[in-house]
Amino acid sequence: AIHVYAALACAALLLNTAGKLILARRIYLNFRFIAAPDRKQAVQIFDDHNTALQMAEDCVLDTPVIAYQTRTEFLSRFLHNSYDADPSDRSARMMAPVSFLCSLAVCLVTLILTKDAEQAVTAFAAAACVSIPFTGTLSAGLPMRRLSKIGSRCGAMIVGYPAVEQFSAVNAVMVDAKDLFPRGTVILNGIKTFAGQRIDQAILDATALMCAVGGPLSDLFDQIIKSRHDILPKIEQPVYEDDKGITGWVSGRRILVGSRSLMEAHSIEPPSRDYEAKYIQGGQRVIYLASGGDLVAMFILSYTSDRRRSLELRRMEDNGISLIVRTCDPNITPALLAECFGLEEQSIRVLPERLGSVYVELTVSPREETPALLATKGRPTAMMRMLTACVRQRGNISIAVALQSVSVVLGLLLVGFLTFYSGLRQLGTSSLLFYELFWTAAVLFVPKLRKP
Repeated sequence: AIHVYAALACAALLLNTAGKLILARRIYLNFRFIAAPDRKQAVQIFDDHNTALQMAEDCVLDTPVIAYQTRTEFLSRFLHNSYDADPSDRSARMMAPVSFLCSLAVCLVTLILTKDAEQAVTAFAAAACVSIPFTGTLSAGLPMRRLSKIGSRCGAMIVGYPAVEQFSAVNAVMVDAKDLFPRGTVILNGIKTFAGQRIDQAILDATALMCAVGGPLSDLFDQIIKSRHDILPKIEQPVYEDDKGITGWVSGRRILVGSRSLMEAHSIEPPSRDYEAKYIQGGQRVIYLASGGDLVAMFILSYTSDRRRSLELRRMEDNGISLIVRTCDPNITPALLAECFGLEEQSIRVLPERLGSVYVELTVSPREETPALLATKGRPTAMMRMLTACVRQRGNISIAVALQSVSVVLGLLLVGFLTFYSGLRQLGTSSLLFYELFWTAAVLFVPKLRKP
């Protein structure tokens, strides 16, 4: 029997060695990501609690934990975070001495009851064997390996369990509207001019203004002038007025790009709502352009969703992660975003200018050094995908480690019961093998039922 127990212990050692090899492979893949010449963006947690409460107002019920990504020059503490302890390590540190003491107790009690040293040693070997966590390193290693595979497919990297622990608590993601509506997703359907105004110079002025503040409309106007930035005039004092639009000065002329509310606020009479309604059928939106106090044109726009972004945004929402958006486009509202991407309007917050400027300050220039936890190659969809995967895989890892602990405790109880009441003859080789195979399969299979 002792030889059988020794063989099972060797099998456990091999399984745990496989877990270490999986860890080494994961570190290698992450190192390749870090060593690649591509620009890196590190995912960060916004750490100003009071401002976070204002940013997440009405879209996050609990204490807000807001994630965003920003460029970084160097990802630090890579090896430290890669080898940091995960729940299976912490569980093993606690169970190893407890299991040894319990096995020793079984041995001593057996010796006292039977006066047979050989049977006492056999009881000790049996108890020690069933208290070995066969899937010790695999219970966390396999879910982490799956996370790494997801990251490699979408252009991201996650380093160690500390990243999962930190980012699984995220309940809101902060992005720029340009991340949701990249080039080509805001479509110009038509232009209506007013009062015989010259539109060519006004469009140059508007393009310069939009390029100064960024956002989806900057790409739209950029396409109109075919990216000829050398002909753009200099913009002075660009200002975004909440829910209205943008104002700025060019050569003494005030340029306005925004909604009818912006025109009315600056004493410019927009066309009637009936006239406007003729052009906003089928979900289209309008933007007005005024120059020097005169209404110049009305742009008829369509906002389209990107399939990948829609998928990731809905996946985030399903996992309790809200969306916070910084924009300079008055058309981008929670209602528009909910319509475009199939989301609940209550889970979306569009930041006012004073809070949007905080996001701009966080992301305008790269950081010299950022801890190597979660990083992407810049795609916002990669950040979204990895955050939802972290939320789900933390639960899967917890389930696997809990099942592993249950197998050890039940195994010790089983060996103790059989030793004290009916003898170890009832615990045959096939029974012990079946027991270990059952719990190994449970630990490896059950977490796979919940896909990251």
